[in-house]
Order: sequence, then structure tokens, then C-alpha cells
Amino acid sequence: MIKACNISKRFGGVQALAGVGFAIDMGEILGIAGLNGAGKSTLLSILSGIMKPDSGTVEHLGVDIFKARYVKPLSIGYVPQEIALFDNLSVTDNLRFWASAGKSPRRARHLVSSPGDRVQATLEACSLTGHRRKKVSELSGGMKRRANIAAALVMEPDALIMDEPTAGLDAKNRKDMLHFIQGLVKQVPPVPQKGPPCVVFTSHQAGELESICDRVILLDKGTVAFDGLLSQVSLFFKTRFMELGTGCSPLGGVANNNMPFDFENLAIDDILYILGSAN
Repeated sequence: MIKACNISKRFGGVQALAGVGFAIDMGEILGIAGLNGAGKSTLLSILSGIMKPDSGTVEHLGVDIFKARYVKPLSIGYVPQEIALFDNLSVTDNLRFWASAGKSPRRARHLVSSPGDRVQATLEACSLTGHRRKKVSELSGGMKRRANIAAALVMEPDALIMDEPTAGLDAKNRKDMLHFIQGLVKQVPPVPQKGPPCVVFTSHQAGELESICDRVILLDKGTVAFDGLLSQVSLFFKTRFMELGTGCSPLGGVANNNMPFDFENLAIDDILYILGSAN
């Protein structure tokens, strides 16, 4: 579905990404985690086509997204952390605005339904039908987040890039939003004819990646420190950071007796702490 190959990006003297590569398949939810400055935002911007890498390629369905001007903006949906909606327009009018991007036949060649049908289907898929006439400014924080996702879904993307989609939500709304995102992929695909989308998801909230992601990538100083199933994380980092029989870390002198963690059952937050301590 999406394949990133040897992605590198530098800003002045800072190497934001260095040779990052991975692939994500249809119907998969991939979590990306890392400390501040690890390269997460840069990677999302490149995957969504907003920013070009210095080197490397991003392929979507076998096509280089930076060489396919009319395919890339529509078949990859980007959900920014900020609410990308017009406050004074209704939810329906916001979706109509984004759906209008498909008016050009050349830009809409991947679409399987009309703009009006897509707006209605997206309202239903996102449980926004009862709020369709409300202005965005009148919505609760959770509904704004849901409408923000709907704006990406209305173009029937088969890949969603989601940057902190639960930011600013309380515990209940965060849990509801995670169930909603998981349902889009695992339960009720918004476009059955095309199959379930894949999702790239980032979060700073403890436990969120563990709750919905099939796989996780941990970035450390612009490189991939780990890419695999959540069930494999603890063993990988126990092997990497703890020398058997010594309790010492081969990276940065991190000692087991100074780390209040169960290395048999490490959480993502624990691993990020360890990465920060080892650098």
C-alpha cells in the first residue's frame, strides 16, 4: 500500500531523518512513536506529500507520490493535529468543500462515487449525521476531531496519515476516538469497494499505540530503532539494552537497577524513556 524507501531529510545542521524505510499494508494500523526531535512530524509530512525528502522515495500503490501530482493529494488522506475546518461553515458544507477537490476528472480518477454520495456516506461512517447542520464552532472537542477525520475520508482515501488525532481530548473522548479509528479500518470500511484503508497513527498519550496499533515503529534520532509487532517490543529492547548477566546497557550506561521498569513487559512510554536515557 505505502512503501517508504531510504527517506532522509536535513534541516541545516540537523539530520531529521536518516535512511528511514518501511512498508504498510491495506487494513493495517501502524503506530509511530519517538521522543521530541526524533523525526515523527517530518516523516508524516513526507508520507502525506506535504514535504519532499532530500533523498529516498515514497510509493503509494506502486506509484511515487511526488511524481503523481493528481493521485497523491486524493488517495492519501492527511489528518493534521490542528482542526483543518472552517468554523463558520456547517459540518456538511466543510465536507462539500473538501469533496469538491474531485470535480476534475483527472483528479478524481480513483474515486468510485459522486461528491454528494461521498459526503453522505462519510457523515454516516463518522456518526456525524445528527450534527451535519451544526457549524464547526458549535461542536464539542470530540466531534470536531471526528469531523477533522471526516474531511480526509470524504475523498475516499485508501491511506490515512493521522497526526495526534486525540490531542486535547479528555479520557472518555480519547477512548471513543480510538474505537472510532479502529472501526474505520477493522470493522466498517468507508469504501467497501476499495477495501479497508491503512492508517499511520502518532500519539503522545500513554497506552494509545498499544490499544489500536497492529505494528509500531520507534524513531530515535531520525532512524528506525524498532519496527515490528507490539508483542515483540519488550524482547527486542531487553536484548538491545540489557546485557545478560550484567544488568548494564551497551548504549549510554543505563543500568537495570536504576530503571524502575519490568523489562519483560515494557510499555511504549517505558521504551521512550529508556531511549532518552541512553542518548
